Amino acid sequence: MRLRSVLALLLALGTGCGGAAGSDTASDTGVDAGVDAIVPSVQLPVQLPSEPAVEARVVGPPRAGERIAIEAGTYRIGTRPGQLGRVPRDEADLVGIEVGDYEIDRLPYPNDPDLPPRTGVTQTEAQSACRERGQRLCSELEWELACTGGETGRAFATGETMDPSCEDDCPSPSGALRLGAPIGEWTANRGNRGLPAAAAVFRGAALGGELEKHRCGARRAADPLTRSPNLGFRCCSSDGDGSAAPAYPTEREAPRFRPQTAPEQAEVAAILTSVPELAALAGDLRLFDVEAMGRVVADPAMLRGWELAGPLLEWSPTYGERLLILTGRSGESAFLAVVHPMPDGSYLHVGSVVLEGEPGPIAVAFTPPSTDEVLWSAKWGESAEGGAIVWHDEQGRAEIVTR
Repeated sequence: MRLRSVLALLLALGTGCGGAAGSDTASDTGVDAGVDAIVPSVQLPVQLPSEPAVEARVVGPPRAGERIAIEAGTYRIGTRPGQLGRVPRDEADLVGIEVGDYEIDRLPYPNDPDLPPRTGVTQTEAQSACRERGQRLCSELEWELACTGGETGRAFATGETMDPSCEDDCPSPSGALRLGAPIGEWTANRGNRGLPAAAAVFRGAALGGELEKHRCGARRAADPLTRSPNLGFRCCSSDGDGSAAPAYPTEREAPRFRPQTAPEQAEVAAILTSVPELAALAGDLRLFDVEAMGRVVADPAMLRGWELAGPLLEWSPTYGERLLILTGRSGESAFLAVVHPMPDGSYLHVGSVVLEGEPGPIAVAFTPPSTDEVLWSAKWGESAEGGAIVWHDEQGRAEIVTR
């Protein structure tokens, strides 16, 4: 038996400009507090390469009072599944949201390159300061779109990584500066999804701490009365008072495990065909049902309470994350594949195993008490290819491992 591939598909990328987030510690309520130990820059792998860079709409040194115009459109909000640092319970997985025209200050308040950012204010004080200028505090979606420049899945304002020095103001594709560093910025929103409803959402982070907190899609929250030298804000403007701005997307709680024991073979073939890394498996396809999986278990007692899943298992290891686990035979080779279903109906490859020349079956088993792994084996309880599909909550990603 020869194992052809075990792919987690995490692409290590180089460095760019930026900063590392504050060494913020989260309380049990999910509200952030504290900041500030400088740490070395680290690499953030992502599930797939980002789209081509968007040309900056505004270039050159910033001027006092300068604003960036963001055009209305439907933008994909959140973080690509598999990107290291993504927190699925807090961050959407590239959900399409319609946003109207607006303008955002190029720099944090007071939006003047000759003056330091104003920090140490509450969310309410930030809102008042913007109103005094005939503007309003930016919503978190407006902040995020200015950070990504509308580029789907962009990790940081500067690209796929950030450098703690941030010497060139970290321009985003939109031309806005200092989004993500060197301070966090209040937004006009209160928490939802995994963030406390009474807390105020802020984006970005201070120079010090985990790099992933500087991501465009990273969401955190604090008591709205918090005053911190590491929290500032910036102002936005649009027709109206901003009350009609779309809310950050939420989603329904999904069952932890949902086996589909008799899916249509054509449905599974269509999924495989749509994923470049798996398309070759769609030909001469046969699925492994529960009966077939049972043949690789010499004694049912060896399952110890684990349940055989059948050819297609939907798995939600945490709120906001959904995986599909597919098992079958392509020609004379058994395979196991894991994909992310995306909001637009497409699928992203998480990982796959192909046993070349071995027709299988491969058994896949789950147990409701275990939320962070699903087991797989070509011969249950014997020395054979097998292992687990493991969910790493601290990294926000899944991978296939052998044991």
